[in-house]
Amino acid sequence: MKKVSILTMVMAGILMFSMNVFADGMPSSDADSAALAATASGPVDFDLAKATFEKTCSKCHSLNRPLGKTKDRESWNRTTRRMSSRHKALFGKPIPEENRKAIVEYLLMNAGK
Repeated sequence: MKKVSILTMVMAGILMFSMNVFADGMPSSDADSAALAATASGPVDFDLAKATFEKTCSKCHSLNRPLGKTKDRESWNRTTRRMSSRHKALFGKPIPEENRKAIVEYLLMNAGK
């Protein structure tokens, strides 16, 4: 009986986590997407890039994990493409390109070569 209870609690926790991720996973409006697209093509909005990094990357691991690395632009691009594929496998959608670009810019400012 205990095994069923533990399994039920684990499954409930996974379900609650998944529901929270789907609710918070993508930009909440067209304005968010437009702001991120503008970030990728023009001057970087540091606060927006930081918020995107924190919201997206913290779903799967601590933020210290990427911030503890030092990579150049191409390496961060490869890493975020890989993370986007993982995000799709876990949550059903990849990290949007404009979000990925904002994350790379933030990481270059804080963990770049």
